[in-house]
Amino acid sequence: MALVLLVATAMAKEPRIITDGSTKNLVFMLDSTSEETSIQLVDSDGNIIYTEEVPKRVAYAKRFDLNHLESGSYSLKVGDPIKEIAFTIVLNEEHLRVVNRVEHTKPLFREKDGKVLLNLLNLDLNPVELSVYDSSNRILFSEGIEGEQTIRKSFNFENALTDHYTVMVKDGENTYYEEIVVE
Repeated sequence: MALVLLVATAMAKEPRIITDGSTKNLVFMLDSTSEETSIQLVDSDGNIIYTEEVPKRVAYAKRFDLNHLESGSYSLKVGDPIKEIAFTIVLNEEHLRVVNRVEHTKPLFREKDGKVLLNLLNLDLNPVELSVYDSSNRILFSEGIEGEQTIRKSFNFENALTDHYTVMVKDGENTYYEEIVVE
């Protein structure tokens, strides 16, 4: 078993779950990443059961003993600034099964010269909603985009009033926020 884990670690590039399926234990492995990565175990009601931040350039392996959890569906989410991968895990009385793996690309925000540049790879061609709010939660900008695979947008804050602003990107069922402070 140790040799199998060693070979799997050496060959794989993506986050992975190793389980024999006969118990309610799993091993989650993540190769060294270029960005800080978050790991969350979430129940079907959206409650976070476990969370951890993995520093960049660190290989990670953790054994999860899920015997104390009730039967049901759970998600193990792994996210960095660019993407999130969610593994769906189903527990029953005696064992677990990994039934799904879904990857979402996150929007990439970059601030430059008083502007916020947004890039989003929308491979699923989901309808995308873009909005900008001020600190009083007033909508300053809103746009819907459909059928575009690559979305690029620039928001100009050069002459904006001193305030805290929020750029919201809704991509299908996922919503992302970027906070902007103009001083």
